[in-house]
Amino acid sequence: MLYKFQKTIEIREGEYFRGGVVAHGLRMPIDRYSEYFFDVNENKTDNQVNGLFVSTQGRYIYAGGEYSVTVKDGRITVASTVPVIEGEADGTLKGAYLAAMKYAKTETSHNFPRGLLKSPQFCTWVEMGVNVSQKKILSYADRIVDIGFSYDLLIIDDGWSVDYGDWRFNKEKIPEAKKMLDELHKKGFRVSLWIVPFVNKSAKDYETLMKAGAFVRTSDGEVAMKKWWNGTSAVLDLTSPAAKEYLIGTLDGLVKEYNVDGFKFDAGDESFYSFDDLTYAPVTPAGQCSLYSEIAKRYEIAEVRSGFLNGGAHMITRLGDKRRSWDEDNGIRALVPNMIQAGLCCYPFSCADMIGGGNIVDFDAEGLNALSYDENGDIITEKRKDTLDNETELAVRFCQCNALMPAMQFSCSYWDKSDALSQAYKKCVALHESVGEYLDELITNAIETGEPILRCVEYEFPHQGFEKENDAFFLGEKYYVIPVIKRSVTQVRVRLPEGAAWKYCPDGVVFRGGTTVTVDAGINVLPYFERLT
Repeated sequence: MLYKFQKTIEIREGEYFRGGVVAHGLRMPIDRYSEYFFDVNENKTDNQVNGLFVSTQGRYIYAGGEYSVTVKDGRITVASTVPVIEGEADGTLKGAYLAAMKYAKTETSHNFPRGLLKSPQFCTWVEMGVNVSQKKILSYADRIVDIGFSYDLLIIDDGWSVDYGDWRFNKEKIPEAKKMLDELHKKGFRVSLWIVPFVNKSAKDYETLMKAGAFVRTSDGEVAMKKWWNGTSAVLDLTSPAAKEYLIGTLDGLVKEYNVDGFKFDAGDESFYSFDDLTYAPVTPAGQCSLYSEIAKRYEIAEVRSGFLNGGAHMITRLGDKRRSWDEDNGIRALVPNMIQAGLCCYPFSCADMIGGGNIVDFDAEGLNALSYDENGDIITEKRKDTLDNETELAVRFCQCNALMPAMQFSCSYWDKSDALSQAYKKCVALHESVGEYLDELITNAIETGEPILRCVEYEFPHQGFEKENDAFFLGEKYYVIPVIKRSVTQVRVRLPEGAAWKYCPDGVVFRGGTTVTVDAGINVLPYFERLT
C-alpha cells in the first residue's frame, strides 16, 4: 500500500524506541543498529497494533492512521495515510509517552468494568476446549467458588453455539441456557460469550446474509471463503450495513434474552482480509480490524485479541495464545515484553492470556482437562489426569508472573491437580487482591491520562541502564517485579534503581537503591520489591 505522508528521523546514539506492535515485545527496543519493518496492512501477528513509537530520549512519532515503519541505516521512517506527528518531551521515555497522549489516546474509558482487573477472570477454553456443556460449565463455576478465589467474569468460549455464525445456544450441550446464566449470576459471576466474525455455509442465516451482501467477496464476486484455525468460512464485511445490523442485532438479542454481560471478540485479524477483497465500501484489512473493535466497544464487557488504534478504549486487550513452554518465543518468556508493549501502545487494560498457557495444542486431545469428565459432564474423580504433573514448576511461575499484572485470567484448573498447586495459586490470587486498592488508582489514572498500568523499568527509572530490560516490570510506580521465567531458578540477582529504598516483599528486608542484591526465588516465591521513597 502506498502511504501519502511520512517522517524520517535519525536515531541518536544510545537512543531506544519501543511501540507499534504488541506481539513484537521480544524484538524491542529498537536502536540505530536495528533493522525492522512492519506494515499494519500486512500484519501477521495475532495482537493489537498502534502507530505510536516512543524513545528513551524523550522523542515520539505517531501515525494516527494506517502505517508502515522501517528502521534501517540508523533511521526510523514512519509512513501513513495521515500526517505523521513528531515531537520531543523531557528527555525520558515516560515524558515522550505522556506527551504523545494528546494524539494517541483516542478513547476515554470512564465506564471501564474495574472488576475485570481487580478479580480473576475464568475462561472455559483450555479447561474444556469446544466440548462445553451446561453441566461442565456449572461444575467449573462451583469449583471456582469452592477454591475460595475472588472472581468476576466467566467466559464461555468456543463450543456453546449451534454453528459458527449461528449464535444460538446449542441445546444438546446447553439445554437450559437462561437457567444456566441465572445460576451463574446468582453465584456472583458476570458472563461473556465467545464469538468470531465467521459464518459457516451450514449456518441458518448464511443464504440470507449472502443475498444481503454481508460477506467479503473475491474479485470475481463470489463469497470469499477464508481459512482460519477452526475451518473455512465466509467472513463478515463490516462495511456492509447488513453485516453490521446482523452482528449487532444478534449480540443485542443475547444480552436481552439471556442477560449476557458481554462478549469475547476473537479473530478480526488483518490477516483474514486482503486488498483483493470486494466490499460494500472501500476498506483495507486494517480498516476491517478496526471496525470489529468498534462493534466490541458497544458492550460494557468486551475482550479483543486483535485491534488497530482505539488507544485507551475500555476493552480488555488480551495477548495472543501463549504456549505452555519455557523456551518458545511465544511462551512464558514473551509475557513481560509483550505486556510492556501493550502499555506503550496505549492499551493499558491488558491481559497476558490464560495462566499456564492458552494454546490448546499444548494440552491433551480432549481439550486439556485438568480433570476428566464423563459423557454427562460429571467429574471422573478416580481418573484424574496426571499429564500436567511434570509441569508444576511452569504452572506456578506462569501464575506468579501474572499476579502483579493488570489482569489474571485462568482456564485450566491447575489448582485441582495437587495441594501444592492449590496453595501456590491461592497465594498468587491473594497477592493480586492485596493490591486491589492501588490497582483501582492505576485504572483511574489510565482512564484519565492513558498511562500504562504495567510499565517497563526504564519508564520509571530513566537513564540508569535499564533501556533494554525486558524481563522485569513495574506495577504502576510502586512495585518492582522480577518474575522467574527460567526453569530451576531458586535465586535471582537484581539491580535496584537509584533514587529509592526498596523492601523485598517476600521477607521484608529493606535495601538501598543503586545496589545489586541476590534474593530468594524458590518455587513458592515471586521476587518483587516495594518502592519506599
